[in-house]
Amino acid sequence: MAFADVPRESTGDATAMMGALQQVAIATGVALAGAVLEVGMVMSGRDLAAPMDFSAAFFVVGLVTMSAAFAFIPMGREAGSEVSGRRVPAE
Repeated sequence: MAFADVPRESTGDATAMMGALQQVAIATGVALAGAVLEVGMVMSGRDLAAPMDFSAAFFVVGLVTMSAAFAFIPMGREAGSEVSGRRVPAE
């Protein structure tokens, strides 16, 4: 579905771009989790992270991940029909 609107001659470039963006997203998530851990340690005055710091980091990263679903709300019901093999309604 990621390449449904990409012309065939551009799929190679789109694949490279998508791979790079995935790596950036992963690195951003790791950095965010690390920042939440650090904030938890600083706020509590500890030198080591406690289990509740990890819970907070997972919660925050989970919220950010779930927020990506909002990008799909405006999509029409027929989005992806051509790629999935479902019949596309006539315009």
